[in-house]
Amino acid sequence: MEICQKHFQRIAKEKSHKMLGVGVGPLTIDAATWIVKIYVNLNGPFTEKQLGYLFSAAISLAQDELIKEGKFKGKKITERELAEIFSADRKTIRKWKTVLKQSSPSDIKSSKIH
Repeated sequence: MEICQKHFQRIAKEKSHKMLGVGVGPLTIDAATWIVKIYVNLNGPFTEKQLGYLFSAAISLAQDELIKEGKFKGKKITERELAEIFSADRKTIRKWKTVLKQSSPSDIKSSKIH
C-alpha cells in the first residue's frame, strides 16, 4: 500500500503541474488528491495506470462538486483535456468517475471539498 501511495504522489506532482499550466485551480487539484487518497486507502492497492485514471476521474468529480457548491475557481477542464494530460480515453475517465461516485459517497464528500 505504501508503494501505491508513493506512485500516486509522483503522479499527482507531475500531473498537477500540467493542470496548473492549463488553468485548473489549486482547490480542484487538492480536492481530487484527497478523493484519490481516501479511495486508495479504502480500496487499494492499484497499478500506476489505474492511479492515473483515478486521479483524472477525481479531478472531474471534484470540479463538479465545487461547481455545485459555488466554490469553483480556475478553468473548467474538459474530458478531452484530461484525456490528453493523462494519456487516457474519455470512456475510461467516465468509468472511473462512476466508480468513485458509487464508492462510499460520505467518505469522498468528507474530503477537503467541504
